[in-house]
Amino acid sequence: KSCLTCSFKYNGEFFGSINIDNFDSENIFDEKDKYQIKQLANELEIIISIHKLYEQAIRPTKYDDLTDAYTRKYCIKLLTKLIEKHSDEVTSIITIDINYFKRIKDKSCYEFGDRHVKYFGDSIRNSIIKENIFGRVGGDEFLLIFHKTNKDDASLEIEKIRKYLDKNLFVLDEFKEKITFSAGVSVYPNDHKNIPELIKLS
Repeated sequence: KSCLTCSFKYNGEFFGSINIDNFDSENIFDEKDKYQIKQLANELEIIISIHKLYEQAIRPTKYDDLTDAYTRKYCIKLLTKLIEKHSDEVTSIITIDINYFKRIKDKSCYEFGDRHVKYFGDSIRNSIIKENIFGRVGGDEFLLIFHKTNKDDASLEIEKIRKYLDKNLFVLDEFKEKITFSAGVSVYPNDHKNIPELIKLS
């Protein structure tokens, strides 16, 4: 029969609203209620701002700025938690690096090399592979982690990435080429139970 609502903002733009519905009376809310819901909306705006600032502060520890993949440290942290939680299930760890990247970087500017790496990272995400943990662990080196996936199935996921790159060339201005990569797979716990060793094996 009556509704009290108040919107709240983040960064000057609409973010959400609080709605309180009443099914018993058309006159249940008064000026005091209006004041209180506005105060609650103001407090929510402060909380959201603090949370967003916190996200911005910790983002560099979790995500690689160039590719938006996880950082090496955070990727290994997620892998550690995954194995601890599912110690009796197989997990495939795939190391991937771009072929001839040093030659590409030496012959061009840093920006070109960065665009190359960014495109490669985007291509892995666009390949429609199964759910994974994806991290950048070096200049042109990446980790892909597949839970409940054996070596054969992991290899099939790698082929999906190859096929995507075969069909979608890297293009920058007048330059155009097919990006190729090398990949290796190790499987927990079949190959080893130690994470550094598994990464080394892959």
